[in-house]
Amino acid sequence: MNVRKSILATVSLSLLLGSLMGYGPLYGDEVTTDELPEAVETDELPDEASEVSPALADESEASPIEEQPIENETAVISKNPNLGEKSQSEAASGFELAFENKEAALYYDPSSLQIRFYDKKRRLVSDLKAVDGQKGNRLTQRLQRSNFQITLLKNLRDLGVQSENDYELAIEAGQFEVEPIENGIELRLRLGNEGLSVDDLPVAIPSDKMYEKVLKHLKKKDRKRLKKLYREFQDRYTRRDDSSMSSLQVKLYHDLLFKKGKYTVEDLEEDNARYGVSKSSSQLKIELTIQYLLDGSDLLVRVPLDRLKINPEGLEPYILSLLPYAMSANEAESGYFVLPDGAGSLVRFNNGKTQLSQYLKRIYGRDRLFEEKQMPGDLNIKLPVFGMRREQQGLLAILEDGKDLAQVSCEISGKTDEYNKVYFSYRLLDVDRISTLGSSTVTHNKTAERRYEGALQIRFKQLSDAEANPLEMARIYRDYLKVENLWPTAAEETSKVQIHLNFVGMNPERKFFAGIPYASQRCLSRFADVKQILGELELRMPGSIVDLSYSALDKYGLIPGKLNPLRVDRSLGSEAEEKALRERVEAQGGQFSYRLPVQMVRGSRGFKKHQDFARSLSGDFKRLKFFNKAIQIFELRDESPYLIAPTRIGSYLQEIVSEVRRQASSLIIEDLGQTPVAQYQRRANILRHEAIDYEKKALQGVTGQVRVALCDPADYSLAASSEIIDLASHNSRYKLFDATIPFVSFIYGDDLKTTLEAFDACAEDSLEYYALQVLETGAIPQLRLSIEGGLELENSPFEALLGTEVDKRYEDIERLMAIRRIYLEEFAGAKRIRFMIDEANFDLHRLDFDNGKTLLLNYGKTPCQYLTKSIAAEDYLICESRELDSSQGDEAANADSACPLKLERRA
Repeated sequence: MNVRKSILATVSLSLLLGSLMGYGPLYGDEVTTDELPEAVETDELPDEASEVSPALADESEASPIEEQPIENETAVISKNPNLGEKSQSEAASGFELAFENKEAALYYDPSSLQIRFYDKKRRLVSDLKAVDGQKGNRLTQRLQRSNFQITLLKNLRDLGVQSENDYELAIEAGQFEVEPIENGIELRLRLGNEGLSVDDLPVAIPSDKMYEKVLKHLKKKDRKRLKKLYREFQDRYTRRDDSSMSSLQVKLYHDLLFKKGKYTVEDLEEDNARYGVSKSSSQLKIELTIQYLLDGSDLLVRVPLDRLKINPEGLEPYILSLLPYAMSANEAESGYFVLPDGAGSLVRFNNGKTQLSQYLKRIYGRDRLFEEKQMPGDLNIKLPVFGMRREQQGLLAILEDGKDLAQVSCEISGKTDEYNKVYFSYRLLDVDRISTLGSSTVTHNKTAERRYEGALQIRFKQLSDAEANPLEMARIYRDYLKVENLWPTAAEETSKVQIHLNFVGMNPERKFFAGIPYASQRCLSRFADVKQILGELELRMPGSIVDLSYSALDKYGLIPGKLNPLRVDRSLGSEAEEKALRERVEAQGGQFSYRLPVQMVRGSRGFKKHQDFARSLSGDFKRLKFFNKAIQIFELRDESPYLIAPTRIGSYLQEIVSEVRRQASSLIIEDLGQTPVAQYQRRANILRHEAIDYEKKALQGVTGQVRVALCDPADYSLAASSEIIDLASHNSRYKLFDATIPFVSFIYGDDLKTTLEAFDACAEDSLEYYALQVLETGAIPQLRLSIEGGLELENSPFEALLGTEVDKRYEDIERLMAIRRIYLEEFAGAKRIRFMIDEANFDLHRLDFDNGKTLLLNYGKTPCQYLTKSIAAEDYLICESRELDSSQGDEAANADSACPLKLERRA
């Protein structure tokens, strides 16, 4: 990381030593040179593979300058005195009332601008800043007291940035107004020095005017001082280079001209006009408005970006971090965070993992047009909801407006300060490195022509003791999705289906004739053979109900071809054989579906390439790279597909549905509604948030024409899906996580039919682990299969077909169907009422149902004991809930009920 340091010669040795010991500014924290001896002026934007959160820019582990020592190591940290139930008068103590309704009250501190949020029904208090922080360096302690931090792009050429927070540049200086608005208040913050700047000094003064108005009124010492700044040349005095001038120096020269001399503001305007100087301040000034609103018992934090003003011109807002300590708890508090990463993740407070990189992930995943560094197995966040339990209360954050720009970070105490925290930042401007003249090493930087100018909004919900657990957080968010019309209106409830079998139809194959290679195809799963397999399963497990889907129906195989018209390769079987298979599945109560990619296509035949394919910032038509496992890189191949432009996706999906419904009643879409694809055309850009609207409209346009199921959909497309396919069975497996929890499946609950991702797509999971997931989530297990296999597929685009031969999977199919039947027999129709994890062994889960039964699951590799029950390694136990509660004793049972994360382990 290139850092340019400027040290004033006038700074004392003591200040210099102070900066070297870690009290100076950090990455992205630019200060004036008269304040501190060391000023970081430029830095390089963080790379996506190891991105540094702009909300806490000093937290990266990549550079020594970013790893500053934590101050006040011996400070005693006490629990937040606001925790627990409070009366409204207690909550209001020391604060001014901003607004209240029947359900909640909003308060603020007029000096620190601390925002306090009080829930009358739950009698709970939440503060949105950490004003009592005792540890961390100077920048960190400013951020604890800030409403926001903004990172500015200073210059595009070398990607120089600087970060400013409102506490240092507005709140401390009293540069803000608090105004009442409907349902809340509005903070109008003005960042920057509102005093004199270098622009209050003339750039040039005619020689005769300088003498008459200034020099003849000054003493010799003052003349000499003034001439250090102004040098006479020809007929004028011209100001020298003043890029490093401090505010103190500006005031000194201003006094010489305007106070000791007779120079006036009118003279300044006259001379500026004479020499063609337009007065536009070069001093940094930022104006930003934050609104705090009550919506029933919820708090809305809203930032209208159309009111963001930045001076001087040329500075672009790059990333805005909002309330970095709103979801935080100090090291004396117990609790955990719940993240919707994959299946769901739990991060315990104070878990000691301070040497790990912070968790940082963008909502809906990376921009597919220029960010291609997401490794296989790293799952995206599709549902922007985050929970926190601290002591006996909790907080739920739901990202609303601008959520597609947001990235979430998670960090535990001891890394930069005493706080565990989850915080959100918004990327307002996309930047890409563009290769020059075909060279991969010579690049220049480019930004989108437009940036997001809507509003950013976060909704906070306070949670009582009984609500502050993953199961209840999921229920609350599910209710929110229904109120916001983001829930499927024609959703299918969990059925009696025992398993979902996805058969791969065709696969491209390279053959040779007389040593000359040519492209061919190979049929992997014929309709008649699949029908025979279903009959075999019926004999082995009578009453089997199977959902069946077919992938790779045409000659392109798993690589997306042009799906209009959809041509089912007849080597798979005749139309009569296909119909017989479909009728066999549906007669048993299952669903027969085609499974297709929609947002990508191989080749340009049949398309108007210049308007139908998405363009990246470089102007190139975007093709997706394949990951080469052998050499760990992403590379373009002949099979690499193009991405469809958002303007084309609606008509293309309509064409596909028109073809599908002639042959099947159900369509599973693999790649639409997950990660929005923008469009950087030369004449008309479509930004990421705008692409979401195109996708939603495309899905709405085919509703009712055919049954549509989406694979792992994001919240914005959830309403269009009758079923959720490929529900993750694990999280991204970051070391920061303490446990995988079925948080996402809890959100879907029993209201939606859900199917897990294919077991043979989860290379790291054992069959036993996957079977436990089937029980805990209540989802349908899935296998990807083929009848013929044995191809040399290692390190090829078709590597996913390794090990899919059905002959090798019969035992897996039978075991998963048996597990699914056990779930249906024991828990079908029952509601989950309690979820707990053993505090001493995160592999031990307990799930209680309202039918009086309890499911104990041991995900560990060794046996464990819970109360009077022994659970084998990677095994489960179903028992009566009252039996466990009576063995615990009334007191222990009540304690467990009060603290859902804590289970007592007894021999």
